[in-house]
Amino acid sequence: MKKMTLRQSVTNFRKRIVNSLPLYSRKSVNTLVTAAEEVAKSRRGTVTQQYIESVDKIVDQPWPYLLLKKYANRHPFLRIVHGAIIREAVRNRWDVQEKFAKKCTFCGQEFAEPVEECPDCGPTALLRDPNPQEKKRLEAFLDNPNRDDEMVDIIKSVFKDNLAVDDWYVSIKNIGGNQWVVYVEDSAEMFICADKQGRLGNGVWFCPECWKPEEHEKTYPGKGACPYCDVPLKETAYVQKQEGTIKARFGRDEIIHGNSDPWLPQLYGNSKVMAVLQELRTAFAMSSFNFDTYASGHLAKIIFMEGEDQSKATEIGKAAKEQAEKIEIDAWTGRIGRKIRNLFFGSRGKVSVHDVMPDPEKMQSLEWMEF
Repeated sequence: MKKMTLRQSVTNFRKRIVNSLPLYSRKSVNTLVTAAEEVAKSRRGTVTQQYIESVDKIVDQPWPYLLLKKYANRHPFLRIVHGAIIREAVRNRWDVQEKFAKKCTFCGQEFAEPVEECPDCGPTALLRDPNPQEKKRLEAFLDNPNRDDEMVDIIKSVFKDNLAVDDWYVSIKNIGGNQWVVYVEDSAEMFICADKQGRLGNGVWFCPECWKPEEHEKTYPGKGACPYCDVPLKETAYVQKQEGTIKARFGRDEIIHGNSDPWLPQLYGNSKVMAVLQELRTAFAMSSFNFDTYASGHLAKIIFMEGEDQSKATEIGKAAKEQAEKIEIDAWTGRIGRKIRNLFFGSRGKVSVHDVMPDPEKMQSLEWMEF
């Protein structure tokens, strides 16, 4: 039998659908198939991306994600902004509501208001109401997404990853029947596997039950069943890497990967933190300078005392220091006391005082945080 081209297959598909489903709207079918024909005419071009390894087709992250997450965690500016966004996002929590009032069991069309019949399928197609059991299952899942975490913490963590690196990953696992659990994966350790056209998957298949790092890392060149446990193999679409070693593999149906600022055809998101990284590093440098100036014991004043030798000047300075240190608060330890950073010298001339540390007003010490 001669092998049909993709265009011929689409044409035959149109004929079979129209002939076998007379209740279907011809206009809807023609629109759908026309779109499929347009897809059949084109091929996706090569995506510019950096691969870490050619065998697993692991696409490198576009930015240093670990560094961006550290900035998001430690920088006060980002903590304040991100915290406000996340609090607003989870402020009202959530409520499970019906997705539709009626749904056609034939074409799957959903209606926000009650209807007597589906306009496309006619009176012979059955309409159904929302299933209350589905609502109960969803509510149970939201109350217990996994044995360790609350759903609100999962949502907050997803927001933090999204705001910091613009990529977040949630793994999904079926634990039997209609029961599922989800976990947030570390975005700094997650990598996408794709070919040069940006198509997800790397052609390396693994057993989701047997594969374990450093124990059972057996992979296969194609689909099939695991020879050890007979579980269907999955194609690797995502991997978790720690210090260059693959610690976990995921199929495309085991990970939800999202971002808020995609730029196709690139596979990763576009971090807004990266866009202001230079400004953040400048603010860090300013903060370090101010902290070092005020907290690390810099010399403030040099005092020359007329007619006193050095031993007497040292004695006076020691007494002044002991008196001043009765009141001091250390910024790191909370220790009470106060440091004095004045240096006393005996002098044959008149008493004179020389400032060493810059004037706090000239340093704009109170205004620098407005940067």
